[in-house]
Amino acid sequence: MSRHSSVPARFGRAAALVALSGLLASCVAPAGGRSGEETRAPIPPATTTTLPPATATDMGDPLAPGLGNGGYDVEEYAVDMTFDPGAITRAKLNIDAAPADPADPPVVLATATITATATQRLTEVVFDFEGADVWKASVDGESARFVQKRAKLFVTPARRVGAGKSFTVEVSYHITPAARRSEVATHDVGWVGSTPGSWHVRSEPDGAHHWLPANDHPSDKAVFHIEVTAAPQMAAVASGDLVEHTKDNRWVWETSDPVPPSSVLVVIAPLEVVEDEAASAETGVTIRHALPPSMAGNRPGALRFVDDMLLELEDKFGAYPFDSFGVVVVDGPTTSFGNHTWAVMTADQLTDNAAELTIIDHLARHWFGDSATPARWSDVWLSTSFARYAQWLWIERDLGNRAGDLAAGTARNSVMDSGWPPPDEPRLGDVFVGSVFIHGAVTLHALRLRMGDGPFFRMMADLYAEHAGGWVSTADMVAAVSAAGTDIRHLYDTWLHGDSLPGFPDR
Repeated sequence: MSRHSSVPARFGRAAALVALSGLLASCVAPAGGRSGEETRAPIPPATTTTLPPATATDMGDPLAPGLGNGGYDVEEYAVDMTFDPGAITRAKLNIDAAPADPADPPVVLATATITATATQRLTEVVFDFEGADVWKASVDGESARFVQKRAKLFVTPARRVGAGKSFTVEVSYHITPAARRSEVATHDVGWVGSTPGSWHVRSEPDGAHHWLPANDHPSDKAVFHIEVTAAPQMAAVASGDLVEHTKDNRWVWETSDPVPPSSVLVVIAPLEVVEDEAASAETGVTIRHALPPSMAGNRPGALRFVDDMLLELEDKFGAYPFDSFGVVVVDGPTTSFGNHTWAVMTADQLTDNAAELTIIDHLARHWFGDSATPARWSDVWLSTSFARYAQWLWIERDLGNRAGDLAAGTARNSVMDSGWPPPDEPRLGDVFVGSVFIHGAVTLHALRLRMGDGPFFRMMADLYAEHAGGWVSTADMVAAVSAAGTDIRHLYDTWLHGDSLPGFPDR
């Protein structure tokens, strides 16, 4: 029972969540796919995660061609940005000393310091980087030649970097924030903003390299140290934990563990960072939110349940992987994708009836997504479908199993009518096709009904524990399911790849 309120008191709200969950399942527009008559053989068994093969300019992911770079593993990104729409930044860059129009995008002055280990001898280090103007680069403190070509930055060190050697690349650049077209999904990535002065970065799936030079693929995780000097009255919020906030409005954030570049967030907006001390004490995790001043003193009701959500998911999947979590309110369009240690929402989203579902969706991705990270983009359903299934678990918590069955049944019907590809075969250019959310979650529900709650949640907790801090693939999921028995494996194959889904098993 929640320490906040009783089930009867929340029945009306929870019933609305069931209806909203059904709406969410049906609002992803189907687009193409296989015919209902086509059949597929079950996927072959496998037991280990295999990361994509890489070249100097391509990580080898079929769904992200040309993205990522081989030859090194990044250990840390340290990014120092001055984000000021006034004349000072423009004068530093010798661009335009006249005062800027507040409605114009600011110029961001930045230096990124990337610490990495060479996995082979390097005569050149290549990063994904687009939309910025680089004016200086160095390797291990020595000036280095560089070339920007298409979406890549090629840095040639004065001395070759030996295999196994740790090295540091420093890149100084300026960038005008702007949204860019994703090459991996159908939405925009990079800097997103609407109200003058308010911006946030949308890094997933391939937006990180639109604001810093990066090895922009989830198979190369790193820790992040992010410093942002913002204009007066603006807050700078980023992934991880707040380390320092100085009088000159410099904000310093750090992640405690390596995370994929696609999950890293930066927000510049007129916000207040407030800690929920009671929720922090209840969970042992720092629960803090970044809210507009009008919300900071009168927090929306959905925020009262964040600690319960975290404890509920810990009970199912294991201890929360990181040190902090909270909701950050942004102005402008958002997506329902993952952001490390934050749920990113608009003010309207935080106050509507689906607010709790949005929060727990973002929270669930910290287990399967940020910590146990999809090894390649065809594995992304292992993050997105668990996030969708977490919504159904939250509904069940209030109204019982039948409410979860109702949500899953509505989702199953939407899959049947969609024409989507299987969850582990998203389309090139559309890795977030609806099946990676909904079809995957339906498969999880079918597995749970056949296995029973105890065995199912133990399997999922064991899968997470085995891959926490690393990578998880569809092959790893297959291995976990196969270990549960031949009939469970057959059911998994039928539901994940079936064009005509059977009825759910009885409880």
